[in-house]
Amino acid sequence: MDDEEKRIFEEMFEQMPEDLKEAFNSAVVASGKSKDEFVEGLWEEIASEEGTDDEDELLRSIFVGDCPECGSARTLSGDEIDEVEDPTLGFCQDCGLLWCLECKMGVEADEECGHWEVCESCSEDKDEFGDCGVMPFECPVILEWQMKLAADRFTKVCAWCGAAIPEGDEVFGTGAKIREGIDFVQGASPNGFFMEVTIAGRSVPTVVTGKDSDARKAGNDLMFMTCSVECAEDLREALERERDIIEKTQLN
Repeated sequence: MDDEEKRIFEEMFEQMPEDLKEAFNSAVVASGKSKDEFVEGLWEEIASEEGTDDEDELLRSIFVGDCPECGSARTLSGDEIDEVEDPTLGFCQDCGLLWCLECKMGVEADEECGHWEVCESCSEDKDEFGDCGVMPFECPVILEWQMKLAADRFTKVCAWCGAAIPEGDEVFGTGAKIREGIDFVQGASPNGFFMEVTIAGRSVPTVVTGKDSDARKAGNDLMFMTCSVECAEDLREALERERDIIEKTQLN
């Protein structure tokens, strides 16, 4: 990053609204780097991957980032979308994902992310802007809220077609064994946890099984619940095509 590029960035930074400056500073702190090192890394990444030092791309990479669903760099801030007009949201032009930039949860265009309500009711000390100093995606209260949402989705919604599963209806399970070296499996807790994975371009709710559970002993690192045999079979076939992460699958 030469002197001219530094000058451009400093001019851009001074023109940013205060909330964006605070978001940038929080990102620097979270990275563990100095401000100069952080900016240098961003600028080099843009130059190497995009072939440009365009100011708009630098801002996108800092404040929006790549799509958490498909990894695309064709993302926009929500305030650039007429139907959204919300700078706290990100939008992917490739897969259509709309997500909260604060807590990383997917949201609908006509909804406000639920984490704001969680933060408002939290008893932690806050400044005059209602900020406690902890980024939502790192906050244990927000993470617990996300886990509850994931648990509800896992047990009440078909992992493959997304249809609601009425209470008491039969469900069909599909298990998958992950290839060696996948971090979230190696570090799994004794009791397991809920999360979402991307399969065939769609977000699929799953549970990472507890390391001492019967499901893990049977060779299932992940478990998926579906509403029918047809959905279970379609999901299994899609999983088998994910050869980078899936070693084997089975219907249960």
